[in-house]
Amino acid sequence: MEKESSHSRIWKLLFQTAEALRNAHARTVAQTPMPEVTISQMRVMSCIFFSSTGSAKIKDIAAELGITSGGVSQIVDNLVKYGLVERRIDDNDRRAVSISLSPNGQRCRVEVGKTFTEIAGRMLDDVSEEKLCTVIEVLEKMLSVVQKERQLQERE
Repeated sequence: MEKESSHSRIWKLLFQTAEALRNAHARTVAQTPMPEVTISQMRVMSCIFFSSTGSAKIKDIAAELGITSGGVSQIVDNLVKYGLVERRIDDNDRRAVSISLSPNGQRCRVEVGKTFTEIAGRMLDDVSEEKLCTVIEVLEKMLSVVQKERQLQERE
């Protein structure tokens, strides 16, 4: 039997860890008064969370997530109903609509951040600071490469 490559092991562990984090978050949210946000809704909100401007256009969210603009619009409709996001006319393009977090969405972002920080803390409690710095460095490098590849694809 052939030994598994490091690259194969890394992507599998990343997927398993991401799924474990999502599941732990879902269990935690189920015990709070926060609205139950689906993974799809959380993915849309994360595009806004990590946006440099604090808002995102539906077409940009769709491109980032690899789903249709119509699919994003449906998800956004539900997030608007929950009071987590707001639609606004884009200041730079009056035909475009920007999606941003509402005050309730900002509170949700803080709570989600706290929850994930607590979960990560429990998961990494026994890991040395030196190893944590290495993990952060590696994840930042991986993210940087993925972002650069996406930018190249968008230009084509």
